[in-house]
Amino acid sequence: MTKFGKIKLIVGIVLAVAVIVAVIAVPLGSYLPYKARSDAALAAVQKADLETLKSISAKLKDGVEVYDNGKATLTEEDLVVTAKYGGKYIEAEYQTLSPEDYVVTLPSAFAKEGGAVSVSYRGKTTELNIALTPLVPVSLAVSEMPYLIAYETGTTFDMTGMKLNVTYNDGEVRAVTGYTASTAPLTQGQTSVPVSYTEGETTVTCDVPISVVTGLDNGNITSIDVLGDCEVLVGEKLSTPEVIATYAKTGNRRILDDSEFIFNQPYDLVNVVGGQYRSAVTLISDSSIYKEFPVLLSSVYEGEKATALMGSSTSTGITEWELVDGKYVDSGRKVGYAAFQGSKANINEETSVTFTVNVAADTEYELYIRANNSYIVTSSGEEGYAARELNLSHVMDVSVDGGEARAVDETAIMPAMPYGTQDQLFNTYITTKIATLDLTEGEHTIKLSMHSSEYGETTTYNEPPCSVNLDWIKLSSFGTPDPDACDHDITYIPAVEPTCETAGSIGYYYCSKCLQAYVDEYCIERVVDVSVPALGHEWSEWTDGGDGTHSRTCSRCDKTESEAHDIVVTKDGTTHIESCTKCEYSAETAEEVGSVRIVTMP
Repeated sequence: MTKFGKIKLIVGIVLAVAVIVAVIAVPLGSYLPYKARSDAALAAVQKADLETLKSISAKLKDGVEVYDNGKATLTEEDLVVTAKYGGKYIEAEYQTLSPEDYVVTLPSAFAKEGGAVSVSYRGKTTELNIALTPLVPVSLAVSEMPYLIAYETGTTFDMTGMKLNVTYNDGEVRAVTGYTASTAPLTQGQTSVPVSYTEGETTVTCDVPISVVTGLDNGNITSIDVLGDCEVLVGEKLSTPEVIATYAKTGNRRILDDSEFIFNQPYDLVNVVGGQYRSAVTLISDSSIYKEFPVLLSSVYEGEKATALMGSSTSTGITEWELVDGKYVDSGRKVGYAAFQGSKANINEETSVTFTVNVAADTEYELYIRANNSYIVTSSGEEGYAARELNLSHVMDVSVDGGEARAVDETAIMPAMPYGTQDQLFNTYITTKIATLDLTEGEHTIKLSMHSSEYGETTTYNEPPCSVNLDWIKLSSFGTPDPDACDHDITYIPAVEPTCETAGSIGYYYCSKCLQAYVDEYCIERVVDVSVPALGHEWSEWTDGGDGTHSRTCSRCDKTESEAHDIVVTKDGTTHIESCTKCEYSAETAEEVGSVRIVTMP
């Protein structure tokens, strides 16, 4: 190819490339702005998808259980709630919500039955079905030891005086009865007896510590005490209390006969609750053993004599029933009462009873009621009616002198009642403490009101368990000090620990005015003897000192004492062996020397 031809070819190639570049550049310049706009639109759609709530889901937090204990509930804190966001342009994303973001709504009967719980968030709702976990006992424990804890070999375990508590899987602890123990003869050296309690298909057990010996010796009575609160009603005399004695050597206890103690009743009849009174019992066989105790003063106000009734009525002369070995028995007594009307509470009308009371001092007063358990139910296959356990705090309020009403104590629980007739259920009465009231001296009004249950509890009559027949209310108090008694000037004397050789003393309160010692700062229980005996040494065995003496050391205080050997010489043929009667020392010796003893071997 000529030089001119080569130039012509190069020029042609350059022109072709220029044309191609021009053809490409024109649409590319239009496409780039389009793509930017398209990407922005897609990002906006994706962002909208992320803000679009598709659904929510809920589950219980790990470890959360809802128990069938009659007061089941569920809060936002008990759940894990997850929100699902997304659309067709992005994959779904999930977010765990904070408890304050959503609302939990429980079905009306959830406390008793569980059921479908509704969870709502930003217009989305999900349901979580909650099956209540059955309430079962998980452990059994002794709350009060039986009277007898030491036994003679061959005798049987005695449960008298023993009280047991059961802990359930919801953590609640309740006192129970109906437990059993082995009746097999006790054996020498036995240290415990198993006790069992069965509820449904679950049995729990615990061991009650005891001791069993041959030749049991209780020793002497070392102390006496009064069982329970010694209560006297206003206008009556205090009846003789039940007194229990404790024995020194075994710790066994025994109820004393009235002939074994003297009961001091130093007070005339009192007319109003609130003062403080004390009494005492003294052991006849040893007058240095006695027990002073406070007297519980109580005043009863009959239901049919209430000063005001709202949505309630009164009745008198009604047959009262009582439970004997699980069966209803005519008590032979007639009762009057104020009757709350559950039908009124069901439609939120007031149903209340008001009493006017009078107290003698500014102090605390325990408020009790005697009434029936109104949580009446029926069951298929059963004849008659029964009553479920009723927590009165769910349906009853108390107020004083027109003040703000508050629920009665959560511990105000009426036990379940067995099947019987309506009449038997409504006229079998249970005494229950419902509140502690701070009252000042003088007259007050106490109002009890019934209302529907926030837990949705309803009876077989489709109303809240509010149809209570109220026999009476009772105010009780240990009162304030007797103004004629010593206005004690007390000083606490700390305990002094005894040593091996010196006596100690218990901690006690000493009054410089009446010159008496007391166990408590309220100067109710007097102490006759505050001393604690010396412990005595815990000596080791005697050890040969190698110098004609032996020694021993106290394991408690490390004191050491030494003394000369107590030598005895044993003659065996021609050999004389001297040894110590207290330690391990032994050696051959010459003939008898001095005053040592010689024993001739046979």
